[in-house]
Amino acid sequence: MDDGTVTVGIDGSPASRVAVSWAVDRSRHVPTSLELVTVVPEAPFHAEFQATARRHHEAGLAEAVESARASAPGLPVTASLREGHVAAELVRASESTGLLVVGTDKSSHVRRLVYGTVPLRLAALSACPLVVVPRSWTPRQQRILLAVGDDEPAPAAVAFAAAEAQARGLPLDLVHVWGAAPAYPTPLYLADYPWQSAEEAARELIGRTLQQVRSAHPGLTVSAHLTEGPTIPRLIEAAETAQLLVVGRHGRGIFRDLLQLGSVAHDVLLNPPVPIAVVPGQRRPDRGGPFRHGEELPETTTAG
Repeated sequence: MDDGTVTVGIDGSPASRVAVSWAVDRSRHVPTSLELVTVVPEAPFHAEFQATARRHHEAGLAEAVESARASAPGLPVTASLREGHVAAELVRASESTGLLVVGTDKSSHVRRLVYGTVPLRLAALSACPLVVVPRSWTPRQQRILLAVGDDEPAPAAVAFAAAEAQARGLPLDLVHVWGAAPAYPTPLYLADYPWQSAEEAARELIGRTLQQVRSAHPGLTVSAHLTEGPTIPRLIEAAETAQLLVVGRHGRGIFRDLLQLGSVAHDVLLNPPVPIAVVPGQRRPDRGGPFRHGEELPETTTAG
């Protein structure tokens, strides 16, 4: 893996152009070499269509390279055109890069690189951190937000969030959303639910995490934010004033919920208020490593 390379998946859409702009903006804070990748979907029985699609993707790729170089003249930019299954090719690209970036826009039901299910599949399978950039993104310099689930965040997610904050000279804010146990019977307010104990446990968790992050990154300004309510709406509210929302992917806890809750995952990952970074905690033990050539991508649950 080349930690200094940022790979951006593009398809010529407005959202993918914004994803390139985000990566270029990040390169002003983090030493970067930029790789722009476009994937031509295979059409083995439609040679004419395949040739037309290839020409379209080549033109879009050349335009994106020219735009990136014009925006950051000193930034090393390379281009790569691949053929195959879009998500599978981008997952393979994630095995040899430090960061994978794609765009998203809820307004289209046609595109499958930056729209549709691809960001969800990449979030589940990417071997490196993935950043999903909304089309509405504009540069802002406020804070980096790290989501803390029911367990302490994985070291990889903490390290990524801290590095992004330090590179930009921004504070890091930890946010933990707590609430009633999902399986607890309703109506909760008529039941003898141990609200005080639940809040105390949540406060202990965020306090312990805060101390650990401060100890590991003594030069970084770190604060903590505890809020009660439904996880996804509260995270979205907290992220409105952030430069980046970082979530960990470690097989359980908050991000597993995002992938399995269907419409909630769709709302957060395909229509995020700010760029969302999904940081894998470790290689997938069930497969012995990242996605390999010849494997089929498992389906993820989405809405619509």
